[in-house]
Amino acid sequence: MIGNVLPVFLAFSELPFPVPPSSPEQPFPTLTETHDYLHAAADPYIKAGKVKLKREVISVTELADGKGWTVLSRDWAADGKELEETWDAIVVAVGWYDNPVWPQTKGLDKLRQQGLAKHAKSWRGPQPYEGKVRSRMFLRWERL
Repeated sequence: MIGNVLPVFLAFSELPFPVPPSSPEQPFPTLTETHDYLHAAADPYIKAGKVKLKREVISVTELADGKGWTVLSRDWAADGKELEETWDAIVVAVGWYDNPVWPQTKGLDKLRQQGLAKHAKSWRGPQPYEGKVRSRMFLRWERL
C-alpha cells in the first residue's frame, strides 16, 4: 500500500527520509517504508531509555522552582510494576486529533474549565509553555 503523506512531512530534521527504493518516481512512500523509517528514527531513543514503551502514566507532578517533573507510571513490560522517575520535561500525546478524548481523571473538568488543560485539536502553539522545557523527553501513553 502507498501512503498519502509526503516524506518531507514525515521526516525528522536529524534523519532525512530516504528516497523510496520501491518506486523512486512515486512521491509517496509505501506504508512499510514509512513504518521502517519511523522505527529507525525511534530506535536510538528507545535503546537509550529516552522513550518508554508499554507504560501507563498514573500521575505527573511538576516539581518546585521548575526543577522537573515527577512521573509515576505502571510498567506493563514488568507485570505492571509502579515506577517513580524524575524527568526534565514532559510531552503528552494522547487521543485522536479529530475526536477529542479526555481521560476520566479527578479534577480534569475543573482544569478544562479554567483553560489549563488543552487537547491536541485546539493546540495553536507553545505559549504559555515556552521556557518550561529544558531537554527532550518523551512518554508514550496507551490505553490498554
